Amino acid sequence: MRIIHVSDTHGENEAMMRVDNLAMYRADCSVVAVTGDVITGAKETLTAKWNRWPQAHRFLVRGNHDRPASVFGDLRGWTTDAPKVDLVEDLAFVNLPWGVKASDLVGLSVAGATAVVIMVHFIQQLMDALTWEKVAELVGERPLLVLHGHDHKDAPKWEANGEAGGKSFYRSHICSCGHKTHKLRGTSHIIDWGDGKPSCTFVQGNEGIVPGFITLLHY
Repeated sequence: MRIIHVSDTHGENEAMMRVDNLAMYRADCSVVAVTGDVITGAKETLTAKWNRWPQAHRFLVRGNHDRPASVFGDLRGWTTDAPKVDLVEDLAFVNLPWGVKASDLVGLSVAGATAVVIMVHFIQQLMDALTWEKVAELVGERPLLVLHGHDHKDAPKWEANGEAGGKSFYRSHICSCGHKTHKLRGTSHIIDWGDGKPSCTFVQGNEGIVPGFITLLHY
């Protein structure tokens, strides 16, 4: 399975254009996960262009800037509900809300999955001791991949050996608007899940009207 991970476009014209070109070109990816802050206060609705994206499964997590509720009003065929679990092939995709807490994980099930992908805007909310205990309980012995954004200073980052509370995990951290040391707009992670574990490539969508991308780094 191949996943496109996008986050924190913040409504920037260049970032939105480049991400759109990437997604339109990568029809070979079956999943696109956008982990929040897609807009800013100055841009209160998302472009309906995202409805054209060819990925069969499209997930969107709400970030702290994604207000009001009308932000996602023009989207069709996207999963925005949280907390929610969707099984795609043998991976369980868990969409968690902004301000996630331990109670949000109660009653969720990843039955039938061989691995779990948690999508959250701010990973530190997930690392609260009680919340992480519920994460570990939900995931069990399955491999875990956490997709997130929010912290612009640390992005982009791919971590293959994360650990918290005795539970190991993979981590994809991306901010597609670019920021300070990472200034490239329209960047994303493409994650390939095979042989029971993921690998990651850092890419940037094309500028202009031509769908496509350039590869920046193979992790």
